[in-house]
Formats: sequence, structure tokens, C-alpha cells
Amino acid sequence: MRPAATALPWEPVSREVGLSESDHVNQSRGAGGPFVQARDVAGGIHFHSPPTARPRQLPPPIGEFTGRRAQLAELDALLDAPAAGGVVVSAVSGTAGVGKTALAIHWAHRVRALFPDGQLYADLRGYDREPPLPPGDVLAGFLRALGDTEVPDDLAERAARYRSLVADRRVLVVLDNARTDGQVQPLLPGSPTCFVVVTSRDRLPSLRVRYGAHGVDLDLLPLDDALSLLRATVGTRVDQDPDAAAALVRRCAHLPLALRITAELAATRPRAPLRELADELAEEGRLLGVAEDDRTIRTVFSWSVRQLDDEPRRVFRLLGLHPGRDYDAAAVAVLAEVDEGRARRAMDALARAHLVAERADRRYLMHDLLAAYARELAGGVDDDAVFRRLFRHYSEAAQRAVRAGDLTWFEAERFNLEVLAGNRRAPTAWHVHFVHSLAVLHRLAGDIPRALRHFQNARHVVERTPHRRREVMLDQAEALVVAGLYSEASLLLDELHECHGTSAELHRLGAIAALGSGDFDTAARWALAAAGAHGAAGHHREAASCALTRLAAVTAEPARAPRSALRDAMSTAAELKRHGAADEAGHALLIAARLLVTAGEAERATALLDEDDLDDPSAEHELLRRLCRAELALHRGDADGVLAHTEAAFTAAIERTAKCPARLTPAPMSTFYAQRLRELALRVVIGRPDPRPLFDFAERARVRHLKYLPHPLVTDSGVVEFDAVTRMIGNRALVSFVRVWNELFALVVAHGSLAVVELGHTDAVFELARTLRADIDAAAPDHLPAPLVRVIRASTERNAAELDRLVMRPLAPHIGDLELVIVPTGPLYSVAWAALPSLRGRPIVVAPSVTAWSTAETRLCAKFIGPRRTVFVLGPGMVVPHGELVTAAAFHPHAMIISGAEAKVETALDAIDGAGLVHLAAHGENEADNSSFSRLELADGPLFAHQFGELRKPPGQVILAACELALSRKAADDDALGFANGLLAAGAATVIAAVSRVGDDSAADAMYDYHRGLSTGKTPAQALAQAVAVDPVRRPFICIGTGEG
Repeated sequence: MRPAATALPWEPVSREVGLSESDHVNQSRGAGGPFVQARDVAGGIHFHSPPTARPRQLPPPIGEFTGRRAQLAELDALLDAPAAGGVVVSAVSGTAGVGKTALAIHWAHRVRALFPDGQLYADLRGYDREPPLPPGDVLAGFLRALGDTEVPDDLAERAARYRSLVADRRVLVVLDNARTDGQVQPLLPGSPTCFVVVTSRDRLPSLRVRYGAHGVDLDLLPLDDALSLLRATVGTRVDQDPDAAAALVRRCAHLPLALRITAELAATRPRAPLRELADELAEEGRLLGVAEDDRTIRTVFSWSVRQLDDEPRRVFRLLGLHPGRDYDAAAVAVLAEVDEGRARRAMDALARAHLVAERADRRYLMHDLLAAYARELAGGVDDDAVFRRLFRHYSEAAQRAVRAGDLTWFEAERFNLEVLAGNRRAPTAWHVHFVHSLAVLHRLAGDIPRALRHFQNARHVVERTPHRRREVMLDQAEALVVAGLYSEASLLLDELHECHGTSAELHRLGAIAALGSGDFDTAARWALAAAGAHGAAGHHREAASCALTRLAAVTAEPARAPRSALRDAMSTAAELKRHGAADEAGHALLIAARLLVTAGEAERATALLDEDDLDDPSAEHELLRRLCRAELALHRGDADGVLAHTEAAFTAAIERTAKCPARLTPAPMSTFYAQRLRELALRVVIGRPDPRPLFDFAERARVRHLKYLPHPLVTDSGVVEFDAVTRMIGNRALVSFVRVWNELFALVVAHGSLAVVELGHTDAVFELARTLRADIDAAAPDHLPAPLVRVIRASTERNAAELDRLVMRPLAPHIGDLELVIVPTGPLYSVAWAALPSLRGRPIVVAPSVTAWSTAETRLCAKFIGPRRTVFVLGPGMVVPHGELVTAAAFHPHAMIISGAEAKVETALDAIDGAGLVHLAAHGENEADNSSFSRLELADGPLFAHQFGELRKPPGQVILAACELALSRKAADDDALGFANGLLAAGAATVIAAVSRVGDDSAADAMYDYHRGLSTGKTPAQALAQAVAVDPVRRPFICIGTGEG
């Protein structure tokens, strides 16, 4: 605060001439201070003492003021800021109910001691049911408060006398709820010793420009501050159910006025859970009518709207019909049927009144409560006509963005486009164009999951307009290939080929899909056809690229490659280089080098490898480069070189994948090359005498193989090592199966030691695993004829016993009857382990890697401690009665059940976020090629596994109860846990799922017994072992991740 004025000019004169104040100094009303009588004064002149009142007009302070630290600091800083020749003014602005008055009064009470000469306050009623308070009336009140009882009639005289009275005095003036600059200007003192705080819903631009007022703009409360505001009134209930409290904040749109009203409502219901109140206020518009004193939020908003001119008021109403979250002037113009200039002027007026917020990119948004109020006001408008206008606008804009590749526009409009895509009111022809364009834009942006969802929706719509079907299906197939969903892409392309014939693009995509699926013969055939078609059309660059795809297929196993392969590789490299495709040319040279290594021509191979000098190769290119180097090292007997190149390959591939997690170009051979590298290295290390390096390397290779993929199953940076495993495993045993070429080994950790057990040839073991799964699938239906049941069960028991003899009996000396953690490989992922005689009733956990298991255990300790809610979700088409879910849910107090039409993706995700246990009973499908795209079918579309990773707090335990959610349809090496893998990668600690088909009755009975076991305090692994032991064949569930908790 700048210092008060010091001695005035009259003081030294008075002392110099020896005059006393009583004899020589008179006081005059309105004078700035004492004065000296120079000579005689004639006439009837009267002198009066000045008013000495020091008003204290501030309203009582806000009882529980929360947050606004930055804004309080702004105001504090102004106390020491030099005034530009006059009074210091701060204009606090913001939307209705955002807490402007609370901030001003709270700050005024904090600093009132710095203004000993008084604090003036006036509610100017700028936005109120009563008319705005005239400046003259305010001045009259201020003058009387300052001790002047003779108030002039003229406004200018009142203002002049007011400025005289406060001149050189330290006075704080709070002008609350101003409507216009003109209402404020007469109330401003002229002295720099005064400080004025003005609050308004208007930005008051003239005040800022003319008087240098400092603007303090209030936004909605951040979540932590909003929760603190609730906590001050509601108390510990906020911490007892933080998710419900956060939901209340969202219902209140983070608006302080709404939060205070809600908190007071909650305080009147001390025994009601906050979740109940949040659900009650979920209905749109419900909160608008809840009152604070005699004011509802609706009323407060209405005072802002009625001050607007006609066109901004009309635009405000129409904005309530916009289905999105934010909008630009072009969309507003379409909405209001005006040109963009008029639309922008209307939006500027709304922004000035804080009824919308303008972002830096000139887009506008409106918080939820204002939007709900706007929708109320638009009740008489033809919303179908408005929707059609908007839909056509966005559809045409999306098509332009596709043609131009305009991802900037797409990112700005993404939310609006998603909302419109879910609305079925659009005409079919527009809807096809729109959803198709939206899918392509998502693919171009690298958001493959949403692209696939929209392509699927487009397929449903396009069935009614067959002329667009081929185009949509071809684009969908490309998105599937980019996502690495090669099997699904192949099926789609087969259907497309059958219905619409061939094309170069169809053959190209088909070749890549077959290559990624490991069907090298089909890949070579389709790639040859694609190269021929492109060549005939004069597309020589594309033809050479297809030739490279064929080359990769015929040389996957170099020893079986045709004699012409080396010549073809060199000529393809030269052709690609001629067309400027350096990366693809380098890939062709690496294939040639690998052929030379196989042929024993190490020197020529080395020379070609030395030519490979790409600065930033793809992960697939790096894997092939290192595979060539590793095979060359093996050829030379350099075992350490093999290991070094394998390590370097995975490290580099992981780094490159991290740079671009959403892979935008197909990499069909990545998994194949990675598997070859891993097996090559294990072949070298398996014969070494100390088993610990084998364990560490096998785990490191497995984890790195999983991590470099576009759907990493291990997200932590470290790989767990043997010593850590021995500490974590405790009184359990860990069995990690490892395949080295065609031999199967088990690495067993138990009682602090490690054993390597050779189990024999993989062919017999893997075939038994497949047969056992087929038997369990056959036994799944609930009502099979008894003779058939006996036959199937006999076969199942025979195969289970044989598999037990081959893979578990040899481990008995090491594992005894300990609880087990099993890390399978290949088809062993599909084994219902409880069906093996030696394992029946034993708690067992399955994991994709030892590191994934240890990560799940650590995650459980770190994230899932304390009470968290239980959620049951019943998807459409499930025959499980709702009553059976209720029965299972009865074991969990306050469990939430979502079913029927309410079981939508966003509703389910909101409920699942932060839950402790989630029971999902829904049809679905696993994606063996990429588990992140495994999905459940809910009422409004698929829920993908990767979406769990987008949650703030992923659930601790997830139960996949539907029989169709057996694990992967094929044993794709070490990524065969399907949806469960995706959930582990997303952050869940435990997943309960079936590895085979399950009858509806059996699934319901098993889940009832499982929930009952959990309710008695058993761990997930123990509860499941008990539930499954009743009939392991018809209850083929396993516990994945961690069995603790």
C-alpha cells in the first residue's frame, strides 16, 4: 500500500507565526484540510467541522471461502502498484454464480486494516430482479456514510463532493454487481490513496481502457477447490465417497453458486449417501430450480440474459440446441441462419456478458448449467430443423477435411463430430457420408480404435445404400490392417472380394493381412496379383511396394525360399530406390542379406548389411536388421553377439514404437521377426550351466517382445529379475514355460531356488492343449443329452490327465501343493488349469509374463487399498436374468447394477472409473492380433479393452463372465489372453475370465460361488479355485494378473 499523505502546506506556516488552531484556524465543510485566515473576514460566513465518519460497510465475510489463490494474489499485487494518475481500480468479472462477490468481499476483509479511513460497499443491482441502482442514489448513500448530511441534488455535485471527502484518505470502495461502465464511473474517487473493486458479469471494457482498471477474470472452480467447498459444509462424506463427490462437482458444472446450493441440500440429509444426491441431480435442469434463499440458479441466469439485445438473446437460446461442447462462428451462423459476421458479433456480446467463454482459437463454449438453461429457453424452437442444418454443415465440413487432410479442423471439432455421429435423426444419405468421413479422419489422426468403431457404424448404415458399401469396406479393411488386426481384415477382404470383385488395392491389403497372419502362401499370391494390377495401370512405385510384400512372404523361412529370391530382392531394392522409397529399398536389401547368411555367404551378407544406413528406421526394419546380424553371429559361432543383437533389437524397437504409439503404417512381419530373434537367443542361452541368467534373459526377451508391440502388455520400464521374484513369490511357486524352437522347458521358482525342467517336444503338448480346449467347448451347452455328455467328459478327462502327465507331473518335486503362478506359452494359454487332476482345487494365477504378474501385485498394493465400490454391468442380449446379478451383488453392500438400455459405454465407464470390483456380463469378441481392440458389446456399441486405460482410476478387479469372452481364438505366441491382456495393460490388477466356452447356467453358478467366496475374505485366486473345483470342465475360469487382494 502506498503511504498516506504527510504534512500539508499549512502546517509549517501555522507554527511559524505562532498561531493556535483555536484562534487562527477555521475548518470549512468540504475543504481538503485546515486553512489559515489571512486578514479580516466580513459578512455572515459560517464555518463547520468536516465529517469525521469512518464507514465500515462491508457485508459479513464468506464463512467458508475456498481457493482463488491466484486471483487473491493479483489483487494483493495491485496494492503496491503505482496508480496511473488516479485511483486504483480492479474489475472482477465472470459468469453468473462464479463467485465474484464472494471473492471481492473475502479479499476486502483481508485488507481492510490497510484502509483505516473507511470501507464503502454498494450492491449496484446490475443483474437483479430490481432495476439497477442509479449512481446518484449510491453517491447519496456514500456521502451520508462519510458524515455529510446535506446531499446535493445534482449528480455531478454529488460526485464532486464525494471525491473531495475521500481525497487523500485511505478508503476501500467495493462496487458489487455492476451492469455497465456508466453505472460505475461517477462512483470512482479521484485520489490514488483509494482503492476500488468492481464486480460484474460484463467485462466493463471502457473501465479498463479509460481508467486503467485491472481485469480479474474468474473461471469455474478447479476440482480440488470445488471438493474443498463441498467438504466445508458436507464434511467427511466427501472423503468417504470421493467419486460421488466428484460427480456432484460435475453436476454443478464447477460453479460455486451451484456447489453451495448442493452442499446445503446435502447438509439437510446427513444420512443420505452423496451418490444418491448425485443421481438425483443428474437429470438435466434439476439443479436449476433448487433455491438459495429466494434465488434459484435459473433466476440468476435470467438476469444476465434479459440484459442482452434481441439477436444475442436469440443466439443464446439456439446455442442450447447445439449438441456439442464448443463451436466456432461458422457453426453459430448455421445455427442462427445468419452470416458469420453477425454470428461473431452476437457471440462477442455473449462473451462480454460471460454467458459464453471465448478461447484463444476463437472458439466458444458454455458450461453445462448455462447450456441447460439455454435449452429451456429454446423450448419452442423446431429442434429437428436446427439439427438438420447443423448436421449438414458438419457433414460437408468433414468431407472437405478428408479431401484436404485437415487434421487441425478435425481435432478442434472432434467432440462435436462424435456427438453428432451418435444421433440417428440425420437422413441416411448424409449419415453414411458423415460417419464414413469421421472414420477416415480418425484413421488419419492415428486414433485407430475410434476409426474402427465408426467404420463398423458406417457398415450398418451402408447396408441401406449398397452403392457406397465397397468404398466403406475397403477403407475399413485398411484401418484393420494399420491396427494389426490382420485376421479380421482378411475376413472382411474375402467378403469384399466375393461381393464386389477384385482390385489392386484389395489385393494389396489382402497380401499385407495374410502376411501379418502368418499365411505366407496367400500373402505371396495376393501381392503378386496386386503388383501386376498396379503395373498394368502404370503405378510402378506401388507395384514395386507390392513386390516387396511378396518377397517378405516367400523369404520368411529363408531355407525354403525359391532360387530366384536373391535376384528378386536385389532388383526390387533397385526399383524402389529409383522411385525414392529409400526405407523400402533398404528392407529389400536386408532380405537379400538374410538369404546370403542362410546360403553361407557371410562376406556378401556383411557388405549388404553395411549398406543399410537409414537414420530413423521403423521398428520392423530394425528388427529385421538385427535378426540378420544375429543370424550372422550364430553362423560365426558368436553366441554373445546373438544375445547382444537381440537385446539391441528390442530396445530400439521399443524406442521407435514409443515415438509413435499409434502405428500409422502396417508392420505385418514385426511379430514374426521378434519371435525369431527371441528363439535364436534362447537357443544360445539354454545350454549354459547357471540357470539364473537363463531366467533373466527369457523374461527380458518375453517382456520386450510384448512391449514393443502397438498394444504393450507391460508398461513399466523395468523387467523383474530373479532375486526380486524369489522375494515376491513367498509361499507360492512360479512356473514359466519357455519354448526354444520345438522344445518346451519350464523354469520353476520355489523355496528360493530355480530349476529348469525339460518337458519334451512342443508338438504333443500343444496338440493336447488344443484338444482339451475343444473338448471343454463341446461340453459347454447347458442341456446336452446325457450319453453325449458322458462321451465328451471321458475324452476331456483323458486329455486332461495326459496333459497333466506331460507338463505338471515332472514339476511335482519342485512345486508340491503350493499355490501357483503360471506364465504359459503358445496354446498353453488356452488351458483350463483346474481341469488337470493334480491342480484341481489349487489356487492358480496366470500371467502373460513374470513382470506382468509382479507389476499387478505391486499395482494392487499401491492403488487398490481401501474400500471401493462394486459395479455389475449386464449387456444387451444376455440370457442371464437380472435377478441372478442381484443375487450375486447381494454379497457386496451398495453394489451398483447397470443393465438394459442404461448399459451404455460412457455410463459404464463412468461407473467403472474408481471401482474396486467390476463384473461384466456382456457378449464380446477377443482380438488375437491386438488385444487392446478386444471388445464388449454394450447397448450403444463396443467397449474396447484399451478404453479402460483412459480411466482416471482403473478397476482393481474385473470379472468377464460371458461365455463368448473365452480367451484368444488362437494362440498367438505370448499374446493369447485376449481382453484380459488389454485390461491388465490398462491398469487392472486381477481379471477373472474363461478360457473356453461356458454354459449360461454354469457361468451363473460359478460366479455366485466366486462372489460368495470373496465375501468370506478369500483372495480372488482362492475364491476362484473353490468355485471352479465343483466342475472344472464346465467352469473353465482362470485368475489372471494377481490372485491377491
